[in-house]
Amino acid sequence: MAASLFQQADKLDARLPALRRNLRRLPQAVTLSAPRLVIQSLGWTKVTVNGQAAEWPTQSVRELFFFFLASHKPLNKEQVAEALWPDTEDPERLKQRFKNEVYRLRRTVGHETILLDGELYRFNRALDYDYDLDDFETYLARVKSALTDEERIENYEKAVSLVKGPYLTDIGAAWATLDREHVQQTFLEAAIRLAELHWKRKDAQKTLDICQRALELDPASEPFHQMAMRAHAQRGDRAAIARQYQACRQASESLFDLPPAEETEKLYRQLIA
Repeated sequence: MAASLFQQADKLDARLPALRRNLRRLPQAVTLSAPRLVIQSLGWTKVTVNGQAAEWPTQSVRELFFFFLASHKPLNKEQVAEALWPDTEDPERLKQRFKNEVYRLRRTVGHETILLDGELYRFNRALDYDYDLDDFETYLARVKSALTDEERIENYEKAVSLVKGPYLTDIGAAWATLDREHVQQTFLEAAIRLAELHWKRKDAQKTLDICQRALELDPASEPFHQMAMRAHAQRGDRAAIARQYQACRQASESLFDLPPAEETEKLYRQLIA
């Protein structure tokens, strides 16, 4: 009986960090203790350890941390080296560099943060930590199960508010670029759904606010220029419609050397008439 109770206690202890993360995502009156790690990736990266900002010894160590965090499967040192240090070809140099980088990483964020299973390394997701990308994805998952527009708006707004800039904006490695594009597309899809919900409720100002946030990340995104023009039209502001269209044309010509799409041109002519 004692052995069974200890096993149940161990299982509960392993689940507690995830339970605390979920509780912190809910509105509540009870104040929970701060997580040991707070990780920000949606914009400029930042990691807080026990309330103190992590001081990375090198940019390479910081990138290694986020690379482990972004991976959904354990990695060996060859996989890490191929992605992060492709110029390091000598096996002995590679082995020494990997050893040093992992040692510095663990000194910065805690030895138990990166676990070793045989020859495979992984981020310890059983830790008590908060990660803005996890929160972002959790709120979007809740939208799918929401039963009312009010619930959808609440969770979309929580997700969108977490995005302070492009994912890992200060990490320029190729592996981060692919993930950055995926996260940005997910954000834009969420933001346009949220803008449409506000538009459905005839709230022009909130519609415009969401469009502006999205256009800060993607200035040439025509669906948001179109939605913003409609919101300006709802407010009867013809001058703002023209300014929005000009901003769309300028961004499209600057980035792609192309005029706006025919759909945008047609909408503009209809609204300004």
